[in-house]
Amino acid sequence: MGMFDTVRFRCPNCPEGMVDVQSKGGPCSLYEYEFGTEYIEPGVLAGLDDGFDWDCDSCGKKFIVESEITVKLVPYEEEDNSDVGENEKE
Repeated sequence: MGMFDTVRFRCPNCPEGMVDVQSKGGPCSLYEYEFGTEYIEPGVLAGLDDGFDWDCDSCGKKFIVESEITVKLVPYEEEDNSDVGENEKE
């Protein structure tokens, strides 16, 4: 059996319902997170078994967990080190 982490989601239909969703991203060290109440590293969220419909144990209504990870590319600007070493030559 493989390792995973668990993210607990509160049911969007009722205040007391919770659903556990496994993630195969991140550390996979059997950690348990509660979505919306603590920091969850992006790798864990990216590895969710999303797109499935989940049944709330409390109200019985279905809901879907959708995860969306945004990646932003930022230009890297190198420092100008052209004058480094000039003083050493003197």
